[in-house]
Amino acid sequence: MEKNLAYDQRLKERLANRAVNESNVNPEVAIGNLNPSVVIERRRGLEWIISDIDDWYDIDMPA
Repeated sequence: MEKNLAYDQRLKERLANRAVNESNVNPEVAIGNLNPSVVIERRRGLEWIISDIDDWYDIDMPA
């Protein structure tokens, strides 16, 4: 069950990240009250927790 929760959270973070990225390319994309900096750092944190990588800045975050 924990793995499913982590997967669900990862999916939500990826979708939020994608919306933020898309809004940078197309300003007409509405992202509501999402703070881009928070979205990116939350996603990086989640990717780091579930990865085998030790260095925070070596985390791969494909769009």
